[in-house]
Amino acid sequence: VRNSVLKRGGKFGVITSRMGSIADGSGKYYGYRGSKAYLNMTMNMAAKDLASSGVAVGILHPGMVATDMTAAFGGGISAEESANGIWDKMQNVLNTSNTGTFWHACTGEIIPW
Repeated sequence: VRNSVLKRGGKFGVITSRMGSIADGSGKYYGYRGSKAYLNMTMNMAAKDLASSGVAVGILHPGMVATDMTAAFGGGISAEESANGIWDKMQNVLNTSNTGTFWHACTGEIIPW
């Protein structure tokens, strides 16, 4: 895949959740948290592997987006605001010097592992 799809200067990103942060540790939702922690770790390793090829990897928490899934928790940002934050991080912030960083897409906060 690396040689056929990803070119030097290329970028790719994954949408994950801050609930995959082990440092968050607020409990509950073990399956969801575990799957996101796995995704975060895998993409952090991919970022390290692809760095020498000049490919940057973005690991992005989209914010708590107002959806049916998050309605029980109240509030949340619009899908448009989240998408704009993701676009901004991918286009204007992500590069090979910060590849593998776990960001909140809208606030720019670097989320601890």
